[in-house]
Amino acid sequence: MGGESWDSLLTIVMKLRFTMSNGSPKKTPSSKQKIRSDKWLQRLMKAGIPLAIVSVASLWLGHLLANPAFGKLFIVTLPLALIVGFTYNIRYVMLAVREQRKAASND
Repeated sequence: MGGESWDSLLTIVMKLRFTMSNGSPKKTPSSKQKIRSDKWLQRLMKAGIPLAIVSVASLWLGHLLANPAFGKLFIVTLPLALIVGFTYNIRYVMLAVREQRKAASND
């Protein structure tokens, strides 16, 4: 990606954060609930949270018990947890920007 696209993405994210923290009337609680009730966000959350817990627990257990099997489990679950987490965040921002644009077009 070029520098321009990163700048435009950063601008969109910053505007979204400002709009959400500013309490603008464009961002209603119903749209926030609508975003969080997205079926893919729910699936990613239900898969990602236990995966992250298993990953962190295997890291600690591998360290405390000095068992290399837990280290291998951590190596396998860490990338999966990161992928699910990043996917959740990207999906959330996409839905939030879509709602923001929809609210702006209604004005």
